Amino acid sequence: MEKRTKEQAIESVKGSISSIFSKEDVIAIINSIKEESGLDKEDLIEAIIDELSNGRHHVVDLDSAEFDLRGNEIQLTAVEFTNGMLQEAVASGVNDYINRR
Repeated sequence: MEKRTKEQAIESVKGSISSIFSKEDVIAIINSIKEESGLDKEDLIEAIIDELSNGRHHVVDLDSAEFDLRGNEIQLTAVEFTNGMLQEAVASGVNDYINRR
């Protein structure tokens, strides 16, 4: 079935013959359907960041961390990311975003 906007569906109903339901009943039902809103990129990004920072996903391989001591400072010089956990965190953030909509 072809996807239509609410307006297209209403126009189609207006142009059809009546059935058990009146045209007004069908139009009221169509109007009660929540329209899909566009993707809110900022909310999606926030959901992914929240998922990455909530501590459930360890995307950094702590055992791979390498440090240098320079004077009174300790500097992180290398660290590896665990791709699987990073992918899982991003997927979880996207799912959370979708489920909130």
